[in-house]
Amino acid sequence: MEQNSMLKRYLIIGLIISITSILGGCVKDFTMVGEFHFVNTTNYSITYQKGLEEFNVAPNSTTIFKNQARISKKKSQENNYNTPLANFNNIKISFNKVKCLIDIKEEDLNSVRNIKNYKAERVNDVTYKFTYTFTEADYSRAVNCP
Repeated sequence: MEQNSMLKRYLIIGLIISITSILGGCVKDFTMVGEFHFVNTTNYSITYQKGLEEFNVAPNSTTIFKNQARISKKKSQENNYNTPLANFNNIKISFNKVKCLIDIKEEDLNSVRNIKNYKAERVNDVTYKFTYTFTEADYSRAVNCP
């Protein structure tokens, strides 16, 4: 009888250890947030082609786009992020629909598709603010729209 009671104790202890291990082994996911600020310092309306209108920026104003992703760490890092435009091909940006930046590639000079061209600021452990600024230099690089 005492052996049976001792066996029950070991089984209960083993069960507690197993449950603790299972629950302790679960990885909690965190949501990382990227706040992308598109700042237009020019006097021209910046517009994208159909399907990307949410990134349009009025003259001398800012458009903010928030992007969320799941991560397994409690603290996000700047290099965990991609721009919201990184996965789009054949991007065309027009200035007042007169001058255009056509087929913007990620590796292009001052590309809005490359996260390295954004100013990054940590807001908190899981949020970064990224700022891309359109300037007169962008307008100067643009060609007449087709």
